[in-house]
Amino acid sequence: MPKFYFINANVPPETGRLLRESCEQRDIEFVEIDAASFDYEPGHRASPGDMLYCAGTSAAASFVEEHLYQPGVATFYLDGPLNRNGSPLRVFQLAGVPVPRWVHVTTSERSLLRHYVERMGGFPVILKFSGFSRGLGVTRIDSLPSLFSVVDYVLASGSCPVLCAYVHPATHWRVIVVGGRVVSHYRNVTDKDDFRTSGSDAEEDYRAVAPAALQEIAVVAVHALRHEFGGVDMLEHTSGRLYVLESNHPCYFASPQLVIGTDISGAMVEYLLQKAAKLADNVGAARCNGDKILENT
Repeated sequence: MPKFYFINANVPPETGRLLRESCEQRDIEFVEIDAASFDYEPGHRASPGDMLYCAGTSAAASFVEEHLYQPGVATFYLDGPLNRNGSPLRVFQLAGVPVPRWVHVTTSERSLLRHYVERMGGFPVILKFSGFSRGLGVTRIDSLPSLFSVVDYVLASGSCPVLCAYVHPATHWRVIVVGGRVVSHYRNVTDKDDFRTSGSDAEEDYRAVAPAALQEIAVVAVHALRHEFGGVDMLEHTSGRLYVLESNHPCYFASPQLVIGTDISGAMVEYLLQKAAKLADNVGAARCNGDKILENT
């Protein structure tokens, strides 16, 4: 029986519950691992034909994922979890994915900061810090005094944020990709007295018709980061232009499943199950070829 390894690092409980249920429906053993208390025993690894999904974003979760992985284990990475990308926005640009205007902020030089704001099209601008989720680290800056003071502080603290153009007015879409297809898309709604958005509880937001180009762009964005699963955040400007903000991996996928019953966890497990079978066959064939070579030497 294949195993589905699920790495938990304080993720929402429904994430593990939905994946566990999807595994049980397919007679797959669900193995939940707490990243903080993992033992890192050399023999404690997934086997070829098993599946591995890290739902946490902490450093500990990534270390456990790297430890469990070996060739033949199915993941949502095109190249395995040991390969990491640099700036996602630059990767998107090289892949032809539309993104807002942006620049890395590594200086507090006033003339350069003024120039950056002009390049973004003027105020307001967005100052974004990596490593957070659910809107944390996304700040709106409305004036030079605010920009100067915030940049002085964050650079002194060791952070290097990204300055982005503020795309407004726009509809915020979350698009969930599994493999080479979109399994769900829905509108995020603006929080009261805030410019940021969050998931909705209204069915109409999950059944809304999205622009035709949205699905293709989302798949390209996920694959550009060498992933096979992701939640793509995209803005649809009132002009009709689309902009990708980020592709999240892992991502919170439960909302469409809980609100309108879209079986995202089932799609995830099914994709890894099929991939695992192919990888196990490849590993078995490679071992057979290796044994034949040894016999002939």
